Amino acid sequence: RSRLRWDSHQAGGAYVPLDPASPKERLASMLADTQAPVLLTQARMVDGLPECGAHVVCLDSGWEAVAQQRKENPLSRTTAENVAYVLYTSGSTGQPKGVMIEHRSLVNYLCWVKESLLGDTVLRLPLTTKLTFDACLKQLFPPLLRGGEVWILSKEILAQPALLLSALGARTEVGLNCVPSLWKAMLDEIHSGRAIPPTESLTRLFVGGEQLGKELVRSSFSAVPHLQIWNLYGPTEATANASVARILSEDEVSIGQPLANTRIYI
Repeated sequence: RSRLRWDSHQAGGAYVPLDPASPKERLASMLADTQAPVLLTQARMVDGLPECGAHVVCLDSGWEAVAQQRKENPLSRTTAENVAYVLYTSGSTGQPKGVMIEHRSLVNYLCWVKESLLGDTVLRLPLTTKLTFDACLKQLFPPLLRGGEVWILSKEILAQPALLLSALGARTEVGLNCVPSLWKAMLDEIHSGRAIPPTESLTRLFVGGEQLGKELVRSSFSAVPHLQIWNLYGPTEATANASVARILSEDEVSIGQPLANTRIYI
């Protein structure tokens, strides 16, 4: 950690997303490991947080103190080698580990998503993933880089595949990034007649995090014939994704080729 400076962004720090639904022990471990000096939260969540040495700032209160601070932008000292964010692994094989991603890696990934993955056909990509998972990177930042909107869906919509399909169908030029199991649940709603396929709105599907099966590809093209399917692969350490494949049929499912400015070693 000492090799990398932490002053990223104009505020001078990397961000470490915390899930308030996580056990206190996990949150305490992450806060201690990162030695986070500032903890941004909301007043209703303070009691559920573990004790730590961070200065707690509630974003929905305490604005009188914020108003007393300087208003001019601080001098940015951020370089390409500065840490942009830290995400923690699931810990399924032991103690969760924080993965530090530098600005240069994040910028390269986001530029690739914006130019190559989204292309000219996707104007809207809903935020379907928690901020503690790196899948949110392509859902959150590329729309902002294009001057577009961040499309945040409620928990109720995300928990019900039929409602999620309805939300997608209500807009135009939509992309969807999710795990294959969620997309399968949505297809089940379509094939059962409980939901209408978003054939006029959904242009691209980006799946990852789980293995993509041939039957799911076949079912996808049956429900949405003109859909572009992209299979993404890669761990958190590789800045969300390491390779990508455009899936044209159920007989051509693979993890594809390395992303821009990256290499894959076998």
